[in-house]
Amino acid sequence: MYKQYDEQLKHEVQKRIQIEEKLHRIMLAIKSLSECNHALVHINDEKELMNVVCKSIVNTGGYRLAWVGFAERDDKKTVKPVAYAGYEEGYLEKANITWGNDEYGQSPAGIAIRTGTPCIVKNTLTDPSFDPWCSEVLKRRYASSIALPLIVNNVTFGALSIYAGEPDAFNSDVRELFHELANDLAFRIETIRIRAAKEKAEKELEKSEVYFRSIIESLQDSVTVFDYDGTIRYRNSGFGDTSGYRPEDLIGKTALKFIHPDDRQRVIEDFTNGIKIPGKTTVSEFRYRFKDGSWHVLEAQIRNLHDMPEVKGVVVNSRDITKMKQAEGKLRTEITERKKTEEALKTSEDRFRAMVQNSSDIISVMDEHGILKYVSPSIERLLGYVPGDRIGKSALDLLHPDDIEMTLKAVSDILAYPDHPYAIEIRYLHADGVYRNFEIRGSNQLNNTSINGIVGIGRDVTEHKQTESNLKEEMEITTNLLMLSEAAAHITDVDKLMEKVVKSSRRIMGCDISLSYLRNKESGAFMPSSQIGLPNKIVPIFNTEPLSAEIIKKYLDLKKPVLVSLNMPYSSNDISMPIIKIEDTDSGKWPLFNFSSDIKAAVIVPLTNTDEYLGLIVGMYATQDAGRFTDRYRKMMVGISNQVSTALDQARLYRESVEKTMEFSNKIETISMMHEIGKSILSTVQSQGILDSMTRMAGKIVPCDAAGVAIVDVDREGFLYEAGFGAESLQKDSFIKFRDTSATDIIRTGRPQYIAKLSDMKGLLPFEKNLLHEGVISLIRIPMKVKEEIIGVLSLGSKRSSAFMRENLLVLENFADQISVALSNARLLTDLEDLFIGTIKSLSTAIEAKSAWIAGHSERVTKYAVMIGEELGLDEKMLKNLKIAGILHDIGKIGTYSILDKTAKFTDKEIELIRGHAAKGAEILSPIKQLKDIVPAVKYHHEAFNGTGYPEGLRG
Repeated sequence: MYKQYDEQLKHEVQKRIQIEEKLHRIMLAIKSLSECNHALVHINDEKELMNVVCKSIVNTGGYRLAWVGFAERDDKKTVKPVAYAGYEEGYLEKANITWGNDEYGQSPAGIAIRTGTPCIVKNTLTDPSFDPWCSEVLKRRYASSIALPLIVNNVTFGALSIYAGEPDAFNSDVRELFHELANDLAFRIETIRIRAAKEKAEKELEKSEVYFRSIIESLQDSVTVFDYDGTIRYRNSGFGDTSGYRPEDLIGKTALKFIHPDDRQRVIEDFTNGIKIPGKTTVSEFRYRFKDGSWHVLEAQIRNLHDMPEVKGVVVNSRDITKMKQAEGKLRTEITERKKTEEALKTSEDRFRAMVQNSSDIISVMDEHGILKYVSPSIERLLGYVPGDRIGKSALDLLHPDDIEMTLKAVSDILAYPDHPYAIEIRYLHADGVYRNFEIRGSNQLNNTSINGIVGIGRDVTEHKQTESNLKEEMEITTNLLMLSEAAAHITDVDKLMEKVVKSSRRIMGCDISLSYLRNKESGAFMPSSQIGLPNKIVPIFNTEPLSAEIIKKYLDLKKPVLVSLNMPYSSNDISMPIIKIEDTDSGKWPLFNFSSDIKAAVIVPLTNTDEYLGLIVGMYATQDAGRFTDRYRKMMVGISNQVSTALDQARLYRESVEKTMEFSNKIETISMMHEIGKSILSTVQSQGILDSMTRMAGKIVPCDAAGVAIVDVDREGFLYEAGFGAESLQKDSFIKFRDTSATDIIRTGRPQYIAKLSDMKGLLPFEKNLLHEGVISLIRIPMKVKEEIIGVLSLGSKRSSAFMRENLLVLENFADQISVALSNARLLTDLEDLFIGTIKSLSTAIEAKSAWIAGHSERVTKYAVMIGEELGLDEKMLKNLKIAGILHDIGKIGTYSILDKTAKFTDKEIELIRGHAAKGAEILSPIKQLKDIVPAVKYHHEAFNGTGYPEGLRG
């Protein structure tokens, strides 16, 4: 009977633990999702965003690894990791994951990218798709995995992958939460990229404009624009460095007053002939007076560009050819240079024209009355109008009536402040009858004789505005999802929870009325809970009319969100959720449609747990908008259902058992403490320090009266007691033979050992008898493993019987794993250091063995140097560097042994060679960056306080 009761109790405990673990995982996923959503809203850098999302999943969600990979379009279809967080340890570099249909394309990430659907592996060690990575996964304890595709515009460009430390960690609730996160992450990445591309394009256009303007202004030839009467409207500044005239000295004046009287008539004839045919170039040569009074011969090219709206004048390019006339020998060179300049000017002109004609924006020029003088060809592409049809018409003709007053105010400001650019957003009528949003930047160029008008650059921002609107709506929905998640995670009062739910759900669903009902267990009816949007006169009716289970049974049996329509033209082809239609004559059978005559449809979101209905959320709509019920809408409704259902279930459990909640909180606190303890232990690199820390902290995790660690000594066939407390008979380095303790069973089986009451055990071995004698009654032992090899045993004892529970076992197993890894790393580090010291000692000994005079010298120097350092109180790192420097200080003597063994007196050259060994040693060691701190000691160990040493004769 007791055995049957014990089995039933174990089953109940196991079931409760599974429920708690599921709730705990969901809560962590929700909290992680909340942090990720916050990052999606506030972070504008793609790389930073992905890193923050991965870190949140690992740090908050408690997963082993999270990473984002992008699908490369190369031959191998490589999956390129671009961000990760967690216990990775080189896994992604070694994995060679692809998204092709080959052996390395069967990972969750490869399948998710290839198929565009989430992929879950419940157990990586048993799933054959993980065979190529089995050994690496086993090393890092990746027990299960999920990969979620990153999709934008129906194109999968990457995947978000998450690895958990336990099998089957991704149930349907967690999967839906992370699938939603992946969708939001993909959308946010695309938004960041669009914004970056726009900013780059704007900067490039601005840079191009400055570039070509600078070319014209920097020309050393004179570029002048005249009216037909010879009045100067524009003059570049480059020629002024030679002639002495600044552009402002000439603007508005006639050029004839600067021309030699004998040349004026000929220049007038050339000018007159030059303007007869637009576009034709006429060459004229004349003498021109510089500002200092000297006469210079200029060669001018006259071209009539009055028909070009952007010029509207006669362009004269003039060059000083005085020196050319004086030195005919240089004529050919000068002509060649002139032709090059002409070609450069023509190229520049063509570039300016091409920029304007082919601009993606609409460039226009209008006079001060708003009459268009020029419109670029892009107006036909953006608004559907032929450019020539708009010339001579008012720029206000196509404006939205509501934008005319604002535009007139902007034109007035532009005329009043000619030096200040102006920007507004207005709506223009497209030829198809639809208004488009444009961002207009205006500049007053009425005083610019080459333009003589107000220049406007119009950019179509309709899609951008729509994107901003969608983004704003998404941010509002995300905010309400976060509020809903926050409420679901923290509010345990059911009434307050449902108030938050209906407020957030109304905005997320975009409905006119939001209602909530909770199921009464006794009657089965759905009782009114909370509402928002109902008229005041209807609220009392809502509060007093429950919904019977029979009325809504067919809506809830599907256990998924359902659209209920009242004579609406919805079909299953348009809507991504089940549809139930109700005729007007049947609407009375479902009272919700009686709340308002304007309601045309409702969405019912069921709230359930694994075995019963908890309630429902109803969103009611007065508009016939089938476009809102997308697949994303359905997924949001499923997410709301899962979150609220979980929260209701938690609230119910809270009300039923305060004690259970306290126990759950204690577990969370234990996990947090385990995390802190793990950080403390892993920060210790000395083996003894790790073991001392472990035994001191064991009592903080699991209440006990004694704790100890024993390391397996296979050669001696026993355990070596390294650290612990509570057992008076055990001291550090105590040795317990395998045959004297039942702990040996742990080595044989590899499983933990639990003894509820030592006194009830028959055939106690000497060690356990001694523990019982000291008062230890119950005992729990955990194997410490490294790569499946048992290296020691962690033991906890209590002076109470049955003092340890299953939760203690799980915590201690995790704790022992942490210590085993840290202990292994510490030993590896010690082995590496010993190997390094042994290697350099061997090197030093090999060098000194070449001469009997210096044999053992480095060892003696090292000994005395370390003794002096210890006396001076140097820290451990300094003493270690001092030891290495002592061993290697004479490495530069390589090549001097034939001299050292010489019996005769050294020559000056030999002494100089020997004294160079210090600098030579520093030179040999300098390329080794790990020895940079000891190089100065090697180089200067023969320097003297009074400056008589070498190699540099340092003093003081």
